[in-house]
Amino acid sequence: MKLFHHYLIQLYNSHKKKNLSYFSSLGLSPGQPKIIEILYRNNGCSQKFLADACELQKATMTSLLKKMENDNLIYREKDVIKNGIRVTQVFLTEEGMRLATKIIDSIIDVENKCFKNFTAEEKTLCLEYLERIYTNLKNID
Repeated sequence: MKLFHHYLIQLYNSHKKKNLSYFSSLGLSPGQPKIIEILYRNNGCSQKFLADACELQKATMTSLLKKMENDNLIYREKDVIKNGIRVTQVFLTEEGMRLATKIIDSIIDVENKCFKNFTAEEKTLCLEYLERIYTNLKNID
């Protein structure tokens, strides 16, 4: 009998394989599509917001953003907010926006394939269960 763990690993690996082969064909490294997707929905957010949303260390995010900036996918602007605190905001370039639409189209396509033969209710329940599992794991001390 397979455990939840085995199904989760199979699902993760299969999903990752489907997405990464396409993202690689766009010239993107594994961490970049998620950043581009988040920026597409929150253009002009802070590096800290991005690191938290991607669940990455600050140093890892900084190196990913540096490469993306060199590849003309993003640009950064330093901004001063309340009490003189400086925040670096990250934005997509035109090239980044062009890739974002391709990434999102691909994500939607893979998601549709994942939920083929599911009713709308089954899909909703599945996503709710996955969210609860994630919350349970995040709250473990």
